Amino acid sequence: MSIADLSFQAEQLAAPDEESQAALIWRRFRRHKLAVIGLIITILLGLFSYVGPFVTPYDSTRIPSGPDYAKARELGRGECYVDQGGVERCHILGTDKSGRDYLTRLMEGGRVSLSLALIVTIVSQILGTIIGSISGYFGGWIDSLIMRIVDFILTLPTLPIFLVIYTLIPMNEIPGGSITVLAFLFIIFGWVGSSRLVRGMVLSLRSQEFTDASRAVGASNTRIIVRHMIPNSLAPVLVAATLGIGGIVVGEAGLSFLGFGVQPPDPSWGNLLQDTQSDIMTAPFRVFYPGMLIFLISLSANFIGDALRDALDPRLKL
Repeated sequence: MSIADLSFQAEQLAAPDEESQAALIWRRFRRHKLAVIGLIITILLGLFSYVGPFVTPYDSTRIPSGPDYAKARELGRGECYVDQGGVERCHILGTDKSGRDYLTRLMEGGRVSLSLALIVTIVSQILGTIIGSISGYFGGWIDSLIMRIVDFILTLPTLPIFLVIYTLIPMNEIPGGSITVLAFLFIIFGWVGSSRLVRGMVLSLRSQEFTDASRAVGASNTRIIVRHMIPNSLAPVLVAATLGIGGIVVGEAGLSFLGFGVQPPDPSWGNLLQDTQSDIMTAPFRVFYPGMLIFLISLSANFIGDALRDALDPRLKL
């Protein structure tokens, strides 16, 4: 074996194995055991909400008619009845006051609540990222104008405005009804946080050498923002988005509990909780299930967000 071959093998043994950025983030993330548990719970809740409705034999909005209505109302867990067609219908978690299968409504409610949270989070984070990048990059009067708008929105009393706008909008004339209105209202107030985060990142990035180099080779402002500013500002946005999902689910539940959220017959975890408040003494399990699901998704999102914040922080050596 030649001296050159020996030198090459020595260099290979001495050089550390290079780790991709994704692998490094995943390794850091896995060190947070609660976040891993939260991720597993989130995946299970996603399967429960999106796959479950296709497996269950019941319709979440169908109310039994005729004599079946009296038989199906407020069945206990695991109770069955025989309908007019001679078919035995069993309900694992019982039925609600209208005779609808409670497990199916929990599945459909999860689909509505999680879909609302995902759509609102994605749209508001994208909007906030774009606005924050423009504000931080251009500075001057553009930055001042955008930040004054952000400050104004942050000073508004969110809940009263939600209730007033929700009351004034004609739900029947809008596609998607109350779900669309809720998404619109959450987005209006949801983009300001990410815009401030991204603005702060861009203010530091625009004075970096790679930004000056991009200008020197003739790159346009749009290209610099899209190719350099936004990608380098995504870490805090991802963390904020993860934490925001739990916040939207809890916010929707709170509004639905007050009667201003997703409206029946469409189920959501929030209005299921509101529907069962009168059953807290007679059938407490009906209150427990939607409340526990809201608690689990909110807690899991917070654990995942905390772990992502540490995993994406280049200053931490985990």
